[in-house]
Amino acid sequence: MLLDDADLGRRPPRKSAVQAFAGWRATVALVTSVLWPGAGHWIVGRRWRGLALAVPPALVLAFLLWQASQLPGWGATWLLRPRVLRGFVIGNIVLGSYRAVALLDLVRIALLERSRSGAGKHRPYLVLAALLVGSVVAPHGAAGLVLARWSHFLDTTFPAAAESSIQPLPVAALPAGPRDSTFASAQTTLIVPTPSPFSTQAALLPPNRELPPAQQRIASTPGAEVPPAISVPQRTPSAIEPALADGRIVVLLVGTDAGPGRWSARADTIIIAALDVESGRGGLFGVPRNLVGLPIPRELADLYPDGSWPGLANALYTLGSQRAERFPNAVDPGAAALARSLEQLIGIPIDYSVVVDMGGFVRVVDALGGVTIDVPRPVSTWLSPPLSGEDWVYYEIPAGRQHLDGHAALAYARSRTGTSDYDRMQRQRCLLGALWRQADWPTVLFRLPQLLAAVEGAVRTDIPREALPQLARIALGVRAEAIVTLGFTPPRYVAGWAPGGYPIPDRDRIRNAIEDALAGSVEPEPETRLASSCSWSP
Repeated sequence: MLLDDADLGRRPPRKSAVQAFAGWRATVALVTSVLWPGAGHWIVGRRWRGLALAVPPALVLAFLLWQASQLPGWGATWLLRPRVLRGFVIGNIVLGSYRAVALLDLVRIALLERSRSGAGKHRPYLVLAALLVGSVVAPHGAAGLVLARWSHFLDTTFPAAAESSIQPLPVAALPAGPRDSTFASAQTTLIVPTPSPFSTQAALLPPNRELPPAQQRIASTPGAEVPPAISVPQRTPSAIEPALADGRIVVLLVGTDAGPGRWSARADTIIIAALDVESGRGGLFGVPRNLVGLPIPRELADLYPDGSWPGLANALYTLGSQRAERFPNAVDPGAAALARSLEQLIGIPIDYSVVVDMGGFVRVVDALGGVTIDVPRPVSTWLSPPLSGEDWVYYEIPAGRQHLDGHAALAYARSRTGTSDYDRMQRQRCLLGALWRQADWPTVLFRLPQLLAAVEGAVRTDIPREALPQLARIALGVRAEAIVTLGFTPPRYVAGWAPGGYPIPDRDRIRNAIEDALAGSVEPEPETRLASSCSWSP
């Protein structure tokens, strides 16, 4: 059927680029371009241009998601690598610039088409474009500040490997215990040189400069020709390899009673966190602060020739702090003294230490939004001020499921009213387990700014920052069901009593308990399981 001129006149004309930008479509195109580069171009008909702008970031995002899906925690350990952090900073700048340029290109097209047609004023578009460009740039600026703050936190909180604390005693240097065959077997396996220069055991061999050069050995024979030196590639050991030499990661956790009005700091909480890397089994082992007769650290051996510390365990931390010159490479001399003593008691080298004071504990719990636990029995106590400017406060924590803020959690952990040191040790391990289980990656990332402000300056550790990625990868694979919580309390773990009623530790039973927990050779009691203890899990 043929159309006459009247019919053609009634047909709606094809929309031009100017009309495409008219009214609501212009606003939708600009806003959509903020959400994804090139999407606005597609809406107004510039499809090839929009496709060219949209595909590159989509490919990069897909590649990053694929890479992250192959890693534990969806690539969260990337944020612990300095090089990757720098890459994120550069990528953030490039992506922000790319999005801003794509949006400005859309604005340019709109203004150009409107100029050709002489339609409307440009000012509304310029104002809208300025607001939208600001909405694109602002998040990238905030992300850049967060990345810079995170990088500064890692640099100031975790020392470089070369600056880390003194090395733990090798297994061979530890006193003999009930399972010497186990330790000897592990040591023998580790010190046997392997033919490959890239072996993970290469870090345990002496440096090359201490070995006699092959040329010298051959030259000792008269008339022997000296072959040219062969360059053998040497693998640089990672920062965590010394800690993994025995297949275990052992960290000493110390909570001090330092606070306003206190003249010195003592170890109020002493917990040994140990993990067998191969089996994935671990434990939180509480050490009573009133133990006596602990082995004296080798750095202080000349002060106590009998080889034992006559004071309480918590006072050994104070002694180490006062004798800081004996631990010149230690981040926290008190923790170093305590670690060097306890590793002789348990028969396992202690790799790292983490120290937090009362104020730091309060700030960390508050930064995480509090902690939820099941309180088996009511607790009431006075709490000394953990932060400057505060007063003594009385707390009553009823039985049942409770959500505690930082101050209430500290009161629950420190209370001895109507109970004992050993009872509060169990409560401290309970709180620690609850915090670990409830501080999942989404919570940590969402509250990252508050956590950085709380931890920075309040926590001291000798964990080298180069070891953080691998430690995080190991921690992400730990299941709560494989962790036991145990206190070395009387009467089971006591060999005798010192004057004043202070317990003397039973070294053999303590070592056996740790070995059983890490090997899983004995089924733990229900109350010692982290998953079924008082720590509540959502």
